[in-house]
Amino acid sequence: MRKTSHRQANNNSSRRAFLKRSAAAIAAIAAATLLGAQHSQAAKKSSQKQVRYQGAPKGGRKCADCRFFRADQKSCEIVEGRISPEGWCVRFVKK
Repeated sequence: MRKTSHRQANNNSSRRAFLKRSAAAIAAIAAATLLGAQHSQAAKKSSQKQVRYQGAPKGGRKCADCRFFRADQKSCEIVEGRISPEGWCVRFVKK
């Protein structure tokens, strides 16, 4: 069995602590970056043209059944302008 000096044990502990702190910092930066990207995407709505919005349902899919539709405001979280509950776009996601 190898004996380690007190100094070597401290160095190993310091390295471990440094690596743990570095990993935590990298994870925090990555999380902040992802949250910032999601926030900026949510803040900027797409135009109706960009999402090929139409005022009629498509294949039984309509805005009233989409998770992004806000019936009380006749609007959408991700598409600009007034939105019909009977409308549809390519970003449709069933509730």
